[in-house]
Amino acid sequence: MYEVEQAIDIKAPPYNAKTNGVDDDSPAIIQALKDANTKGIGLIKLSGNVTIGSTITINGGNVGFIANHISKANVQPKSGYSGTLFEAKGQYRSEGTTVVPNISFENITFNGLEIADKALYIKGGYKILLSKCRFLKFTGEFVYFDQVFDSWIDKCVFDYSAGTDLSKPLFMLNYGSGDNTNQIHFNGCRWENFNRPAIKLNSGPNRYETVNEIKFISCKWESVYKADFIVLNRCANINFALCNFAMPIGLSSDKPFYGIRVNNSNSIHIMASEAEWFVSGDTSFPFLYADSQSSNISFQGNLGAFVYNTRLPIEVEPGFLGLNLYGAYENGYPANKVTNAADSVINMVPVINAVGENAAVNMTFQKESIYFKWAMRPQSDGSLNIERNGVLYAKYNADTKLFVPSGGAYFSGGWSSGSLLRIGGYYLWVDKKNSLRMKINPPTSDNDGIIVASNNTFNWYEATLLNRFTHYNTSMRIEYAKDAQNTVFIRGASSKGALNRTVFNLPAGFRPSKDQYFVAVNDLNGVYVANLKIDSSNGNVILMSASNPNPTDFVRYDITFKVDS
Repeated sequence: MYEVEQAIDIKAPPYNAKTNGVDDDSPAIIQALKDANTKGIGLIKLSGNVTIGSTITINGGNVGFIANHISKANVQPKSGYSGTLFEAKGQYRSEGTTVVPNISFENITFNGLEIADKALYIKGGYKILLSKCRFLKFTGEFVYFDQVFDSWIDKCVFDYSAGTDLSKPLFMLNYGSGDNTNQIHFNGCRWENFNRPAIKLNSGPNRYETVNEIKFISCKWESVYKADFIVLNRCANINFALCNFAMPIGLSSDKPFYGIRVNNSNSIHIMASEAEWFVSGDTSFPFLYADSQSSNISFQGNLGAFVYNTRLPIEVEPGFLGLNLYGAYENGYPANKVTNAADSVINMVPVINAVGENAAVNMTFQKESIYFKWAMRPQSDGSLNIERNGVLYAKYNADTKLFVPSGGAYFSGGWSSGSLLRIGGYYLWVDKKNSLRMKINPPTSDNDGIIVASNNTFNWYEATLLNRFTHYNTSMRIEYAKDAQNTVFIRGASSKGALNRTVFNLPAGFRPSKDQYFVAVNDLNGVYVANLKIDSSNGNVILMSASNPNPTDFVRYDITFKVDS
């Protein structure tokens, strides 16, 4: 960074900017940008009330705008101008290689005066720095990053939003076209007094068009009104550490809003942060909401003070996979709760903390006259009892893993019984032949999926040779077998016989659905080859041709193929 004394001062000759909040200072800034690029200074000093009457375009990057901490500059639109104050446009990486690198703004206040759309728009940017700046009263996105990477936003404040378009957050991180936005670092920033989402991370429809590797360190969001704090659309690797989410303002009759709304995103981690989440009225909204397309969200070492009635701090759609709560706790309120979690995977370690000789964690299902009370109760030997209505149902310890006192876990089995064993997305059942089957989705028939354990033993059957063919010797007799996955195996060797003749016949159940052709070894040294055919219509194994001058002296059968179940 250059020292201020080395900077071009827009108030000095030949620029002579008025900076009085009335006259248009855009021409002076545009000329300063040209001279900075020519002279290689790269730093422009702003002071006073800088007025922008048309968009300032930064071409090529490598420039900084600075006001020192004593004489901060206020940048605002000229009366009647409603566009963007500063923009820098490189190319999307799908369009070319031109980026706008090394652009910085420091100690500057950007005030949209409730008429300007944006303070900054950066497309195709690299190493962008916003430091100790304040952004307020813009009708659109205060700052819009469109395919920007490896950039920092340090100790900036975003507050007092104008406009009501909820699709326009105060800070937008967009994926761009054909590539991604990544490695953006927010440090010590604050979002205050806003009625639109504070920040939105928006990835594209393709896997490579993502917003990822975004970090928020020591940031704070507070005094929001009827809007989500943070919206994550198809994002990955988003991290919050030492952050504070404080007190939304609104009524339960408002459209639902959340601290963090997660849509089709994964690897969201909130660490050592504080959430103070209060909503007036008879119903509150969750602090975090995740849809079923999202996964792998974790809270670690977080302190939450939640006031809620029927909606709880964390809500996930049915089918959501991977919510992990480690050492999270609340200040004087019930332990962390998750609502609408049917068919979801949720790990709580150790969210619910029960201490004492007869400590228990109780969970109750109650609907009309149906009532089930479940309890998890640790024992003095280190095991864990699982009880229903006071009756021991299962015990867990390190030695036996899971022990079910009533004689073992039992699933009634049939594919249509509704009592299938499910592991992840896999379904297991026992078919009518008493074989264990598995399928990635719910089965549609008894013989659907694949057999993973057969009730039948694996047996080799000796082939009956035809047309004067003989087994080569006793150690290489021709045999066939079939395993539980319907794979047929043939082994052994033949001698004598003749070409274009059937060697032996495979019985029904061992025959392929279509004709199969194989190449076989035609001599003991592996020099010659023979061609075999298995006729699907009748199971005949036929020696078609051979390259050995003595074609039928030795033919080796090492054959494997699948048959229909």
